[in-house]
Amino acid sequence: MEPVEQIIEVQSVLDRLTRFRHLNGWAAVVAGILSLIAYAALGIFYDTPWLVDHADPNAIVTSASVWQFIVAIVALFVIAAVVCGSIILMSLPKDLTKYAWRNLLRLIGTYALYILTGGFIAFNLLFQATEPTMGILQFIPPLMCMMYGLAQFHASHVSLPSLKFLGVWILLCGIIGMLVPSLGWFFWMVGFGPGHILMGIYVLIRSGN
Repeated sequence: MEPVEQIIEVQSVLDRLTRFRHLNGWAAVVAGILSLIAYAALGIFYDTPWLVDHADPNAIVTSASVWQFIVAIVALFVIAAVVCGSIILMSLPKDLTKYAWRNLLRLIGTYALYILTGGFIAFNLLFQATEPTMGILQFIPPLMCMMYGLAQFHASHVSLPSLKFLGVWILLCGIIGMLVPSLGWFFWMVGFGPGHILMGIYVLIRSGN
């Protein structure tokens, strides 16, 4: 075997030992569709002033609206995690190695670290304020994008390298949302919706599905 071929073979072995490559493109597509549905449903079925563009950032928000906000966000993450996680688990090969399981746990830990950190910051902002304002609620969606984008970028080191592109896209949407708070939810939708769908399609094409 030529030296170059040996190097490639070693890199391939190391890649299998250190990365979880069994992500399902359909899980990403479903995550994007759920994000679009959630964005539309919140605007149609709920009286949610925190979704209204150009709302006064200094306006005081009632505790009922704050809890409505929290329930909506938590429900969205739980539903997306259960549905997408189920798709990934059902698509895993039966002979998955212990290294793959270890890398899967590392991947879950990476997402959990950033999501829980973002959740802690958001809850602290909401409950430390004497009177929550519209500005605080408008700050949450960009924060979600930034933390999740960083999670995807970090996850690209333990899973598919292409995840970094999704991470950068969602992170940029979060930064723009920070700069234009009244459009925070819109850019949240742009980041999570089309971002996941395009990423899922890319993974499906690369895997031949």
